[in-house]
Amino acid sequence: MAAKGRTEAIAPSHQYEEVAMSDTALIERDEGKEGWAPPSKRAVALTVSSASMGFFLFGYDTGIVSAALFYVSAKQNFDLDTGTDQETFVSSCIAAAIVGASLVSICDKLVGRKTIVLVSATLFTIGALLMAFCPVDMFWLLIVGRAIIGLAIGASSTVVPVYISEMAPANIRGCLAVTNTAFCTGGQLMAAVIAYGLTFLDPTISWRYMLGIGAIPAIGQAISFSFMPESPRWLLLKGQREKAFAALKRLKRPDASHEAIGAELSYMADALAAERSNTMSARGACGAICSSSRLLRLLFVGCFLQFTQQIAGINTIMYYGSQIVQVALLNVSSTEPSSNYTTAPTNETDLSSGHVVVLVTAGFGFMNFLFTLVGIYLADRFARRRLTLSSLVLVVIALAGTGVAFFLGRTYIALAGCGVYLAFFAYGMGPMPWTINAELYPLSVRGLSTGISTMTNWISNMLVSRFFLNIITAYVGLFPSDSSSAASNKGARFFPSVFCPVILWYLLHSLLLSHLKQV
Repeated sequence: MAAKGRTEAIAPSHQYEEVAMSDTALIERDEGKEGWAPPSKRAVALTVSSASMGFFLFGYDTGIVSAALFYVSAKQNFDLDTGTDQETFVSSCIAAAIVGASLVSICDKLVGRKTIVLVSATLFTIGALLMAFCPVDMFWLLIVGRAIIGLAIGASSTVVPVYISEMAPANIRGCLAVTNTAFCTGGQLMAAVIAYGLTFLDPTISWRYMLGIGAIPAIGQAISFSFMPESPRWLLLKGQREKAFAALKRLKRPDASHEAIGAELSYMADALAAERSNTMSARGACGAICSSSRLLRLLFVGCFLQFTQQIAGINTIMYYGSQIVQVALLNVSSTEPSSNYTTAPTNETDLSSGHVVVLVTAGFGFMNFLFTLVGIYLADRFARRRLTLSSLVLVVIALAGTGVAFFLGRTYIALAGCGVYLAFFAYGMGPMPWTINAELYPLSVRGLSTGISTMTNWISNMLVSRFFLNIITAYVGLFPSDSSSAASNKGARFFPSVFCPVILWYLLHSLLLSHLKQV
């Protein structure tokens, strides 16, 4: 079974060849043939790990914002007494990420993958430090810091998957492409652990450490990645063959011959030349995409995958996990104003509950990280389509069960259902949209296409984060409850209302993907 799955994942079907035989697919089909230089495992691991730190920062910010919001909203800090203020705190980063992704899609072919990663690490450092030292009477400055981090995350999330797919050997490309998602969920888990430890500090300064610690891995990435090579494929695209040779050589074993490296580089160059003759014209990448039904179909599939990943609600748990846990476990009375379901505590007594809230959200992060590792194991053993569709089906079941449990007031079952949902999501729908998009497009239009699909992801993410709490408040009034228990209060009952449309969307998406032979 595993061998069959590996073959299916690596060798594209005839339908897929007709739709997207990019240079990556061509090399993947023939790579490893006699005469080619074997890769250096150490060099590949260091390169991929350093690049994936961008996704670690992405994950850290996603994971820390829920705990930080619990304290930032408190009366003795920024006193964010409305759901709109909290949504602004969360969504400002995502709105900036859309801008970052769009800028990268334009600048990618001009400045290169490496430069973008270094710039994003620098921006993340600046944003983290700005938030850490922000005065509590300058909420706008906190938003500016969030926006700077958003620019960094948008840029990094666009270019890192492409960089990894271009640097990784074909026989382990799927595994390494999923690595960035593992770094992302690892960052979320690390954020939860750090946040839990910081809940024992003074609540007026704990949030500063939560938001500022992100500068440490950002500085580490900026230093380490400055020693990494540029993508050989991008260098070939720019006509810099000597630099491409040097970059490819750094990924090979020390005893690799110049002839073997040159043969592989020539193969890349020939594939790129053939691809450019088929897809590029004087109108450039945008014109090539718009004039080709083949490329438009690819772009639609890539964007639809990214949209569905976000609309599933994964980041409602990541961003607003503390609010969900508060509603479920801390016995919020159903007679309190609806705004209490969407705001953090406002006094010091309530802030003491942060230990419990952050501990439960850390459990969510652990499930997400653990099953991302499962996804890494499965990535090169089963086809992308098989992993995606199986994840979709299981996520639908988990969401339906979680919604019913919340509606019936089974609090602990419902929270366990959130963990199960994260597990089913993490091995398939978490990494696969990024992996598929990194492999799907021809090199000559890859930067623009990946940027557009990443923008789709971030726009969907922003819509979820910006309106989630207001949706909860709107739905609270539709489900009155006679019980005062936290498990059955009105705040918990938003789950079926929010997730049922998502389930229907997933079913439609599954039907669409079922017609594809291979993605």
